[in-house]
Amino acid sequence: MTRPVEGFPYRLASVLGNQSQRAFARKIGISATALGQYISGQSEPTRPVLIAIADALDVSIEWLVTGEGWIRPEAIPKGLEAPIAMAAAGYAMLPRFDVSASAGPGLLTDQENIVDYMAFRTEWIRRAVGARPEDLCLITALGDSMEPTIRSGDLLLIDRSIDRILDDAIYVIVRSEVLVVKRIQRFFKGAVVIKSDNPNYIDETIGAGDLDDLRVAGRVRWIARMI
Repeated sequence: MTRPVEGFPYRLASVLGNQSQRAFARKIGISATALGQYISGQSEPTRPVLIAIADALDVSIEWLVTGEGWIRPEAIPKGLEAPIAMAAAGYAMLPRFDVSASAGPGLLTDQENIVDYMAFRTEWIRRAVGARPEDLCLITALGDSMEPTIRSGDLLLIDRSIDRILDDAIYVIVRSEVLVVKRIQRFFKGAVVIKSDNPNYIDETIGAGDLDDLRVAGRVRWIARMI
């Protein structure tokens, strides 16, 4: 399975390939420790260092930072040709997880649960969704509790950067290790109501003191379905 081109640390590690990190760090005038921190995501390079990295790897700064821009063909690691070409064309490859909301346990970060990737315009993600491509993923809805808004089998675009209840919206939450898609309404005193759009389901109120049992896995930002 091909991994997406997402995040500066991953792109940097990809084009470095099997090169010696110590030798490359020496070449651009930084310590091996600093380079390791860039690759692990612990810190970010200054612009002068970023320019040095881009020049040494023969890629554009824009590509390193955003995944868009040019990269010489020889620098593309084997197996990443298609994702890099898509990124250069302005598309982000978003992972689709083999988990279904309301269907049982599943993690929206576990690479083993990824079944494929879907291409979305990066500009649309940033302008319409207001999110970073690396924070998004897709899952399938199961059940009728959110009908007619969300039907069983709908594809849901989830923003995983949202891990708490920010406002009244539809979230993917984890309760008793089960992923559930619900509309959540928050009260001023901290309590929340977990609501189903289907009137056949009963709303549930959770007091402010019991919210530790409620884990937010992400917010639903877009829905797609077959007609």
